[in-house]
Amino acid sequence: MKTVLLILSLLAGGNSASGKTESTLQATSSKAEPQAPASGDAPAHSDRLCRLRGLFAELKLPEICIEGPLKEEELAVIESGTAVFLAGAAEPADLTDACRRLRFLGFGPILVIDALAPLPGVESAVDTLSDDKNLFQVTVSGAVKGLIKSAQPFVYAYPKADNTATIVVLFDKGTQVLCIKRKHPPFQGEESLPGGFLKVHLETLRQCARREAEEETGVSFAESEIIPVDERSAPGRDPRGHVVDHGYLVVVPPERKAEIVGTICAGDDAAAARLMPVAALLMSGMAFDHADLLRAALKVAGLPEGC
Repeated sequence: MKTVLLILSLLAGGNSASGKTESTLQATSSKAEPQAPASGDAPAHSDRLCRLRGLFAELKLPEICIEGPLKEEELAVIESGTAVFLAGAAEPADLTDACRRLRFLGFGPILVIDALAPLPGVESAVDTLSDDKNLFQVTVSGAVKGLIKSAQPFVYAYPKADNTATIVVLFDKGTQVLCIKRKHPPFQGEESLPGGFLKVHLETLRQCARREAEEETGVSFAESEIIPVDERSAPGRDPRGHVVDHGYLVVVPPERKAEIVGTICAGDDAAAARLMPVAALLMSGMAFDHADLLRAALKVAGLPEGC
């Protein structure tokens, strides 16, 4: 589909009465690479916006930078019917006006909710816009690539949660479990189970669990060996946003232990990968709510907890 990234920003000095607005449309591949936030304490939306710009640069798709209220002449270079992804920072009134104006002019506005600065009044503006059925669409940054590449892209006019798959690999009658030490925030340096984000439009959750296990630990299993365990969907379970995690399980039989252990090698987002005692992990705690998943997996496997 025809696609463009519209980056909103506040007028310099916050003076919306100045009437000065600058707009540029260019292929992001022809300019400097988007820079990551300099500080590790940078707001989450800033990091997601940086990643979003990097994605558009990678795919050689254009972006428009708008300062202050959106003006119709700034959209003259965009073909009608183009899907316009909005992100950045905007006053509530400017955001509302931009979404409605884009829709009125025949564009498909899609608000990337987690790459938008949480300024006062913005949440209320989004709620108001969401009540206008089909007025605009909402997604999260993790789903943008899938939407762009999908043959028939569609998102609903309400934000959707991200999905992850996490896998429990048990050994020795449930007394040992395959773990990783997280290389990156959140929970950097803490013990967790292998897992990661679903590639939207590209794989199933079970395939995601299999892929993440192989990428982070080197182990590989047939999809038929992977058993569903649970889902955890509390809004605050993941500091990166509303992420629904789907738990899976593999119980390694004794005769395959040497084979599987011999393939363990940390990769991707894992600083280390190894077997850990289940009882010790349940006592010391794990990243996210992985201890809850581990307990649920033991129950599904019919194994006692913490032996």
